[in-house]
Amino acid sequence: MRRFEIDAETLPDLPGMMLVTVEALKDLGGSATIQELDEKVIELEGVT
Repeated sequence: MRRFEIDAETLPDLPGMMLVTVEALKDLGGSATIQELDEKVIELEGVT
């Protein structure tokens, strides 16, 4: 289930983005580089 949508005409949903970012950080053990965090968010959200 996607937590946020990215549309070319609007800004992404900030609360949804924050939720998945926190979830990704939790899955990564509480610490990660920006690249690791980006990759985990992409994985969790199924972004192509």
